[in-house]
Order: sequence, then C-alpha cells, then structure tokens
Amino acid sequence: MVLQIAHADWERLDERAAEVDRLVFYAATISSFLEISIEHYTASLRQIFASEPEVVQWLDSVWEPEERAHGEAMRVYLARVWPQYNWGRAYAGFVNQYAPLCDVGLMRPAPAREMLARCVTECEAAVLYRTLANMASDPLAKHLFHSMYEDEISHYKFFFRWFRILREREGLGAFSVFSETLSRQRKALDEDVGLSLSHVNNGFLKPMPFAPLEQNTLITMAQVALEDHFPFETARALMLKPLRACSGWGKPLASAVDMFYRLGQRGVV
Repeated sequence: MVLQIAHADWERLDERAAEVDRLVFYAATISSFLEISIEHYTASLRQIFASEPEVVQWLDSVWEPEERAHGEAMRVYLARVWPQYNWGRAYAGFVNQYAPLCDVGLMRPAPAREMLARCVTECEAAVLYRTLANMASDPLAKHLFHSMYEDEISHYKFFFRWFRILREREGLGAFSVFSETLSRQRKALDEDVGLSLSHVNNGFLKPMPFAPLEQNTLITMAQVALEDHFPFETARALMLKPLRACSGWGKPLASAVDMFYRLGQRGVV
C-alpha cells in the first residue's frame, strides 16, 4: 500500500511536541533524501536482475512506488512541522553526490550478493522506523513511521526469498554472506547516513528549535534510542536470517555472532 498523508491524518499531529523532536527531524530528513531518490537505485537493480522478470516487475510496481511514497510523506511532514527548513536546498546537494553512487558498476558483482545487500538495508530501515514509531512524541509521526516499518518488513520478505534462490544458484557460502553483511552495514553508515547528514544541515537557513547534529552524535543518539525502544532479539533475527539460510557453516556462524552480541548487550544494527 502506497503511503500518503490524508487530510484527516493531520488531526493526529501534535505540532508542539513534534517541532522539538530533533531525532525525528533528522530521521525524517535522511529517509526523505534516500527514499525520494530511489529511482536511481532501481535503475541499476533492473540491470542486475534483468533475467528475473518477477523481480523487475515487483521493483517497478511495489518497491519503488512504496519507497518513494515514504520519502514524499517525510518531505510533506517536514514542511508542515519545520516550515523554516529549506529542504530543497539540502536535497539538491545530496542527490548530486548520491546519484552517481547508484551506478550499477559500483554495486555487488553478483545478483545473490545484491539481494543480500537489499536484505541488510531493509532490515536496518525496518528497525529504525519501528524504533521511531515507538519513541516519537507526535502521534502522526508514530503513525507514519509504523506504516513505513510494515512496508520495509514486506520488502525484506521478498528480498530474502530471492536471496535464498540466488544464493543456492550461485553457491554463495556462509563466510561470504557474513562478510558481505558487515560490508553493507558499514557502507550504509558511510554512504547513506553519512552522505545524507553531510547535506541535512545545509537546509538550516533560519533558526531551528534545536542545534545541528554531527554524524557521531546522531549515531550515538540513534543507538540509545534503539536500546530503549526496540527489542534486539528481533533485529538480530532479521539480520542473521540470511546467514542461517546458508548450508554448512551458516547456522553455527550465525549462532556464534548472535551469542557475541547477546553477551555484549548490543544489537547488530
């Protein structure tokens, strides 16, 4: 279902609570940048999965429309709650740098690896949106982030089904899956969150009700929010599911990673 903010939804808005919620502002802005730009990523995915008509059809009819709708909903929410923020200026700088990073030549060299990367990204997005839905002080923000969480879980299920098909076909082993999972997590922080955040503050042309954030501070705030508002068992189950699906060392390796994070009381996202 394509997310939209209906006229009646604005009745949920607690504007006074919303306008001082700095973490929601940054999460909404970063997600709006990334998800409105989804067409650049989809173009490369169509090439990678050109031999799988079901995947291409789903990307065109479900994934891209729903992801773009998330971004548009966040952009509209930002414009209503923080009208002094110049979203267009900040986004223009972001997309000029981000679009070239979506070139097919810079992505995973095999379809199974790219499907795995999609699983990791959808898992991280689902965890973030569920956390924000739990912690946001504004009821409308809660509603929007929960709807986005449900979409991301649905996307994850599709990507995971096709990861299993392609992993078996390509013989992708457990240690490669583990390495690729870690690599995609690091890249998400650097290219997705990091690049987005480097442009978010460029929209601060008029006074905002909070001070700007830098990447390390935002990541720390997000980690605290995750600890307080999201069950790590759920996050680990999603993130380690592709590894558990691998034959041979997959399940033992996933169990070892899970135990490591349990002992350290940390999540994998």
